[in-house]
Amino acid sequence: MQIPPQADDKEQQILADIQLRSGLSYRRIGGIDTRDKATAETVLPILAEWVPMMPPRGLRHEIYNRFITVHANRYMRSLVEWAKHEPYSLAVDSLIQAVACAAKPADAEWVWKATHELPKSPFHYFLLAKLARFPAVASEVKDELVEALGSPGLHLYEIQSIGEVDDPRIWKWFESRVDTPDRRVRALARKVVEKGRQLPRGIVYAPAPPDRRGELFSTEVDIHQTTGVLKTLAKDLRLKIPAPVRSADFLSRLEPDHWAVARVQTEQGEPASVWFRLEDFDTVEIVVASR
Repeated sequence: MQIPPQADDKEQQILADIQLRSGLSYRRIGGIDTRDKATAETVLPILAEWVPMMPPRGLRHEIYNRFITVHANRYMRSLVEWAKHEPYSLAVDSLIQAVACAAKPADAEWVWKATHELPKSPFHYFLLAKLARFPAVASEVKDELVEALGSPGLHLYEIQSIGEVDDPRIWKWFESRVDTPDRRVRALARKVVEKGRQLPRGIVYAPAPPDRRGELFSTEVDIHQTTGVLKTLAKDLRLKIPAPVRSADFLSRLEPDHWAVARVQTEQGEPASVWFRLEDFDTVEIVVASR
């Protein structure tokens, strides 16, 4: 697509400003690789200053695309504000992607609130799938995603984003569609279901519950507190718990009311086991046994 002369002139002004202030030279804004941390830290502040001076289409949209990077977190509030007032739908899509890419757990609550004020975008569920990873809002976000699966008219890429979220209710929805006539949804459903059946190395389903005679510890906790509980257990009971188990990412994929067990050792080399049972979608029972 040929760039109008006035747009090309404006782009050259921006690039000249970048070169003057940073020493970095580019032929096009689209050629600025902000995936590189040093480049992002140098160039994004300059591009942010140019946003209010750009017309909605063309260069402003191109500038927004440079903010689709994990290194744009300091601009989160600006990205949200830009999205709220952006009239060009494709530019809104880029901004929503940028928010999702840059969001961190500390941003969870205010970004979750902001999602209800942002313009509707095909990347709405892409953003929610990212927020679903953050404990502070995960339960509320997953509830909305589950409700969305019951809505007609979802596009395949929206369904795909929801399928990235670990939640037994979402897994069950996809499981019910592994034989759907729609071949694209069928292929996606089978992929999600197969992923949901996989457990990390070192975790297996147990044929029987833990032997309580060797119990060292037991509790029931919110699924999002599991990582902290395991960290405390490792310290207090001197357990060597493998990283895939400590991360607890697999818990929401467990079959409800089925025990899974990880065989571990103490720091002295003595055998032990850590057991998990998903009671419902957000509560897990944990047992540590000496055998």
